[in-house]
Amino acid sequence: MHDIFIDKRLYVSKSPMKDAEWGVFTDTFIPKGTTIEIARTLKIKNEHIFQNENILNDYVFKLDDKHSLLALGFGSLFNHSEKPLVSYKVTDGKVYYFTLADIFPGDEITISYGENWWKNRSIKPVKK
Repeated sequence: MHDIFIDKRLYVSKSPMKDAEWGVFTDTFIPKGTTIEIARTLKIKNEHIFQNENILNDYVFKLDDKHSLLALGFGSLFNHSEKPLVSYKVTDGKVYYFTLADIFPGDEITISYGENWWKNRSIKPVKK
């Protein structure tokens, strides 16, 4: 597998989801178990992110008490779903995204932001 990778079947377009701007889609069938992206990340000190309602705090993966990772490529454009089509694993400064189910043409490809993401913002998850 490549050092970084974005499946050529993915594209970014306007999302129909409430309060979402952009999303990641496919116009081709992608089977369950497919790695669709390996995203490089930028390591950022939390003190630069989690202050004054910085917009970046909505797009990072918290690494530890001192650092977070900002996923490049399509990594920060996946919207949330209670029934995500994709999951991810953070390893060695990269985020690996892989399909949890078959994905069909026209589907918006979503991930789960996890309970803590919503809890830390005192809001309820958006239902897809």
